[in-house]
Amino acid sequence: LFAQACRNEIYFIVEKFLDFDYNLNYNFVYSEDEYDDEGTPLLRLINPRENFSNEHLIERLLQKDVDVSARNGSGCNALLALALRYRFDNGSENGEKLLQLLMTRGASIDSVDFDGNTALHWAFLSGRLELVEVLVRNGADFRVKNNGGNIPLQMADAMEEFSFGMFDELLEGDRHPLQIDDYEDEEDDLQRTSTKPSLVDRLRAQEPSIYAPVGGDTKLHFAIRCGKQADIDALLQLYREDFDKVRDHLVGKYDWDAEDKIWFTKTILVATTEEQCQSAKNLENRHVGAEDLRRAVLVLLKYPVNGEDVAVLHPSKSDRLPVAQLIQTLVPNGFLSWNYVGTEGKQETFVQSAVLKAMHHVIERLYELGAPIAIPGYNPLLTAIRCNRMETVNWLLTEHFDHFDCTLRDAGECNALIAAMQRNDGALFDLVLEKMIAYRRKYFAETEEEAFHEIFLLEHEEYSYTTIFTHVKKSGPIFERVEKAIQKYKLKLSHRWKNIVVLGSLIERNIALEYCFEGIRNDPQLLGLTEHETTTILHQLLRRGHLEFIREMYSKYPEVQSFFNSDGAFETLRKVVFDQRRETVQFMLEHHEDFLKNDMEKLKDKLLCYYQEEFYEERKDLFKEYFPELQDSIQEVLRWTHIDDYYYGIEGSFAKANIDVSNFDKLPEPYATVRGSNGETLLHLAVDKDDMELLVQMLEAGCELDLLDNDGNHPVHLVKSEEMLDLIINRHSEGRSLIQRTNNDGCTVLHKLCQQSIDSKKLVALLEKVIAYGADVHQLTKHGENAVFFAGDHDVLDFLRSHAVKLDHVNNSGETALEILLWNVWVARPLFSYVHDLPSFKEHAHKYLAPMLNQSGHVYTYDYKVIFEKYPEAARIMLDSVYEHSREEACRLFSKACTTGFVYVVELFLDGNYELDYNYKDQYEDTPFLGLIKHMEQVTARVIRRLLEKGVDLRARCEWGRDALMHLIWRYRTAKWKGLGLDTVQLMLDHGASINTTDEDGNTPLHLAFEQKEFELAEFLIENGANLNAVNNIGKRPFEMAPALDRELFYFYSE
Repeated sequence: LFAQACRNEIYFIVEKFLDFDYNLNYNFVYSEDEYDDEGTPLLRLINPRENFSNEHLIERLLQKDVDVSARNGSGCNALLALALRYRFDNGSENGEKLLQLLMTRGASIDSVDFDGNTALHWAFLSGRLELVEVLVRNGADFRVKNNGGNIPLQMADAMEEFSFGMFDELLEGDRHPLQIDDYEDEEDDLQRTSTKPSLVDRLRAQEPSIYAPVGGDTKLHFAIRCGKQADIDALLQLYREDFDKVRDHLVGKYDWDAEDKIWFTKTILVATTEEQCQSAKNLENRHVGAEDLRRAVLVLLKYPVNGEDVAVLHPSKSDRLPVAQLIQTLVPNGFLSWNYVGTEGKQETFVQSAVLKAMHHVIERLYELGAPIAIPGYNPLLTAIRCNRMETVNWLLTEHFDHFDCTLRDAGECNALIAAMQRNDGALFDLVLEKMIAYRRKYFAETEEEAFHEIFLLEHEEYSYTTIFTHVKKSGPIFERVEKAIQKYKLKLSHRWKNIVVLGSLIERNIALEYCFEGIRNDPQLLGLTEHETTTILHQLLRRGHLEFIREMYSKYPEVQSFFNSDGAFETLRKVVFDQRRETVQFMLEHHEDFLKNDMEKLKDKLLCYYQEEFYEERKDLFKEYFPELQDSIQEVLRWTHIDDYYYGIEGSFAKANIDVSNFDKLPEPYATVRGSNGETLLHLAVDKDDMELLVQMLEAGCELDLLDNDGNHPVHLVKSEEMLDLIINRHSEGRSLIQRTNNDGCTVLHKLCQQSIDSKKLVALLEKVIAYGADVHQLTKHGENAVFFAGDHDVLDFLRSHAVKLDHVNNSGETALEILLWNVWVARPLFSYVHDLPSFKEHAHKYLAPMLNQSGHVYTYDYKVIFEKYPEAARIMLDSVYEHSREEACRLFSKACTTGFVYVVELFLDGNYELDYNYKDQYEDTPFLGLIKHMEQVTARVIRRLLEKGVDLRARCEWGRDALMHLIWRYRTAKWKGLGLDTVQLMLDHGASINTTDEDGNTPLHLAFEQKEFELAEFLIENGANLNAVNNIGKRPFEMAPALDRELFYFYSE
């Protein structure tokens, strides 16, 4: 949960965990799917998706036992991630401190990510002079080249800026740390000075191009964020020139109307090599109509072909695949587009970047050049509000009011009004609401009320529990303004979003209550509206204590009382009892006692769900007055509250008997009569706690040493140390012969000792002493079990083996110790190695396989795979033995091996060429093949092929309605890495897989292929008969499952 809170940026929960100082695994990696690879909680905090206000939490987490060398899916450790963070977190002032803390914790200063970048590379790219200085001071190597051949200094947008202003305290004549011989040759400097090209020319000649994203962002993003006006001007000139090339090409070659500026709204690809340029031209459609041109993909050519700077891609079905492959090749080059928002970090438009720096002149210039002020999901007005750029807010809403839709929402469905509410700024709220309503009235032809209703909503699919009212603080200027706006514009009380009704949200937060009450008076049926299926508005009013109003409604409209009668009534009662609202409890029982007490089990389940004694003590009178019939049940709950405090061991046994052994002064006397729920005495407790002082105290108080518990255990059976053993023996009349005592199962002290979880060296020494005192190492229990059956770890096993205890002994039930101990891998593995070549192994081999497979695949890999690989003959004996004893069991275990990803065992079964049911269905209705295909990390092409040869049913479905082909496509990215590409898909189709089957969501394999952005796979499926027009349960065709950018670039799959 801590790791999940870090991942989801729920920082108040993270802080609570740190406040309570739990003994957590602070390196636990939580992920929600195979693409969620951002790593440990530390890495999550360092590189959040949105909320960067967490540096205090990073600092606190670094005080814990965190692994600063752990890496995320991009190969970044904590130091690299921190340097990378400050490309996006411009407002931080603690970067130096956190870097220093990481290095103090042992972070490697020159470690590299998968692209070969060091922290110094990222610091230069971030434009953070102070971070560069900290890293260099701590020994960062400024000569390390990344995979692109660049040293850190070459990552800076303007390298010369980093040569000065650092290390000002250097003495005259000292060498500047960044003056590198390889790059600062004086003669070259003189030559460059005399023939230095312009900044525009240098940027145009740079590799990669200015459009290529570095860490997700373009050079223009970086230039704006760093406030480098010369770079901004030069880059905007290049953008303008390139857009002009596209315009001139379309106008000149296709007679396109120059006023219809589609080049500004399209995402234009960029070909940066001669080969790419030639390929684009070779695939160009020579005959493109006007409507086709509007949809076609445009490619800017760095190297003109036949005198043309642009290629127009509008493929037919015959060349669709090569065009798709070319597009995928060009995407990493970046895009000529005003709408590019990056793929990582802040993901903002150029205008949003300019807003962050309050660069109005840059925004004006961008707009003049054709850049939109806002696009869906990216509204700079929200950016200005959130970074407190009030001057920019006013400027946007006045100078550019007609130039963009100020009501646009971001990806989280927040609009500017919600952003103003989050700031609790009344004047800002007034301004934004006025302008947003005015905009919708002017451009959407809505009334004020209609406009307000559209604006005053927050409906996010992923966070459906969040509403706009979540952002209304309980006090302050926003609260009053929201109430007035709700009344003025007559907000619809019955409006529902998922499980939430506007009226319920208002009541829950005490907002505009008089408006709510008046609405209910006008329409009493509103009381019956439900939230979360069973909670009605009537329940909400009861929870908030609006009894006077409810009495009024009950009096005027008695029929509304029926809205109380649902499961939500019991939850309501639970809450008002918890809040100790006596008057509300009395009201509910006065009007609804028959309903509530008609189902006593449900009533007890809701009211007696707390296990703190204080809860019942504080509400003692309330329960006694209103729920006398629950008194016995409350006492039972209280008894279990004590049991929970000492749930395990002998202390728990005393707790079950309502005896608190934590305070001996309060124990009843005589002590000899005090017994736990299983008959344990206080002497048993003393031995179990290895408390010799307590043992002596209890003996002197009259406790009898020979009293047994209900299982026949003498206190000596629980001994954990040599000192306690000697103390008991010295105090007992039988002396060392006490070692021979057995309990009801026939276990001696030796048997019980083998089960103890104490330090191995102390345990072995204690076992030696017990044997020296006369214990028979070969003695059997009443069940015919020797000491091996009780071995708790491999040290005990080796000790018994050194005393020649029979390792393959069979008990009275016909079981071996290995069969019993297979749950304990640390004993079972060495025991297997000792018994696998004994004559008795084959007789019992059929029993061993099932427990070994009773795990998940990755656990098996570490636990029992070594046994199968190291002892292949024994593994074969186990499988043969299973098959000989029961074909049905062999089928079940083969299915188990498949559905748990034990590929090695699956192949052993296939090697045995057994007559199995290869379409056997397990308890989840999975066939072996269907189960195996879910374990993409373990499965291989060879085992897929071998299973298909067995005639498996590829149309069998899992509980979600997906067959094997759909599972393969859903994990196709991983499948490709494992060598399970198109050949495997073809193989499955050849063996009967259905290409147009649908899952429970109505998705076909083609839907999943587009959703995974696997266009080559999609083309392959289409060629094999996949239906491009199939519609899923939400009305989407396969192509419509792709992300928005891909739907634009690969539009030809929609036809």
